[in-house]
Amino acid sequence: MGGVEHASEQVTEGMVQAYHGPNHSSGNIFTYLPAQRVLMLVDVVFPGWVPFAYLAESQNIPGWLEAPAQALRFPFCTFVGGHLTRLGARDDVVIQQEYVADFKAQAARAIDTFNVAGVFKSVDPTNPWAIFRGYLDGVAAQAADAVVPRWIDRLGGPTSTPCQTPTNSLNHCGSTTAISARSGSIPRVNRMKACR
Repeated sequence: MGGVEHASEQVTEGMVQAYHGPNHSSGNIFTYLPAQRVLMLVDVVFPGWVPFAYLAESQNIPGWLEAPAQALRFPFCTFVGGHLTRLGARDDVVIQQEYVADFKAQAARAIDTFNVAGVFKSVDPTNPWAIFRGYLDGVAAQAADAVVPRWIDRLGGPTSTPCQTPTNSLNHCGSTTAISARSGSIPRVNRMKACR
């Protein structure tokens, strides 16, 4: 495969297994079937869905964030993400990159602009843990409030969280991601196009 840099690669009959370093977990590999133009990368991209809580419970966030770009270096048509309801395509990997970039930008904006004064009014101001938790929840909610309207009709996900706020992977309430399709149903649209 020209142009793809691998930290480790094993080629067997009709299959390439590549390791680019830790992402979701320390040994997560890319499995590519060149003849079929199929790529499998589990727990990194979720076709039609937002990532699971805490960015898919990933052990290496920088590696997880880089893995979609590494996946796109393979000339695949069909993507197997390992979970949920359908196969994906290259577009699904790009869409997740866009979602994560939007979420990351809104999280940074929320960190810069969140008004912490409201936290002091809602918690015991002598309890530093309550203040910190209020800050984290408030920043997460502000970021999610900015992201949800742009993605609610594009990606599916759980419709509520234990904290009763529509937050995503910044949520420290132990929930799964809370961006949801308006109907709350499983996304059935598969943007699989003819792949050349």
